[in-house]
Amino acid sequence: MRIEENALKVYAQTADFLRMEIDYSDYGKRENVDDITLTPTERTKEMMERWKAVSKAFPTIEFPQKEVGEGNWIKVYEEITKSFGEMRSVPLVLSNGEEVGGTESLYLYVHNGNIEEDNFENLLKEKGIIE
Repeated sequence: MRIEENALKVYAQTADFLRMEIDYSDYGKRENVDDITLTPTERTKEMMERWKAVSKAFPTIEFPQKEVGEGNWIKVYEEITKSFGEMRSVPLVLSNGEEVGGTESLYLYVHNGNIEEDNFENLLKEKGIIE
């Protein structure tokens, strides 16, 4: 029972973090977690687009193209949580040498689309992430 509870928790966390819709209706029939359906929303797609753009500009931040394409959302969630450390540690420096943003800037941008500082917005433009 504990294993199943953990699996249910992972599905719920994945849906919440990736801004997905979750459907438990088929789970209720057989109580098999594989019957839970995670459906990307527009917010999920936007987050994936931001993450992909950031990974192109900062190659040490990996984007799980294959898993996204296959709809393996549990794996996508695992990969984004693994990449938080890299998002926090990548140097954010404009071409003129000016450091920008805080340690959470890339993460907040990928997850929520937040751009909290003008110089961080300039960095995203300079890197071709936004126009």
